[in-house]
Amino acid sequence: MKNLIIFVLVVLLALIVQFANAQSFSIAMNAEKTVSGTQYGPALSFQTKSNWRAGAFYQSVMNVRPERGEIKSEFYGISAAAPLKKCDGFVFYATFRAGLSNNQFLVLVPGIETEIRLTPRASVAFGTSIRMQHVAASGKLMFRIFNNSSL
Repeated sequence: MKNLIIFVLVVLLALIVQFANAQSFSIAMNAEKTVSGTQYGPALSFQTKSNWRAGAFYQSVMNVRPERGEIKSEFYGISAAAPLKKCDGFVFYATFRAGLSNNQFLVLVPGIETEIRLTPRASVAFGTSIRMQHVAASGKLMFRIFNNSSL
């Protein structure tokens, strides 16, 4: 029994090491222009070697002017991206974000995104999505913390 437990632990450790080497973590700064204004915020995600991405994000309006009747609008949740096409430093993604807006509304946002690799650790992405029943445009500057994936 003791040998079986040791064997299972060694196999689990090998799988964890393999999984950890098959992804890269990245930090991103997002900007999204929606029909109600521009929102900015950070995102943290991981990307597998096959370019699938998953993570979490937070977006908010930076300069709220209550005298103009503006309110603070927040949007935070989880994100996922599936690669559609990869070629020479470009990757085209189908994206999906789900989260809460203003702590009360569940928001589902489908979209598409193009990532352009600038250096092995830095890239930019531009995308469009459907948000608040209108088209929204977004931009993202990403930095890889651990660079184990290949674009």
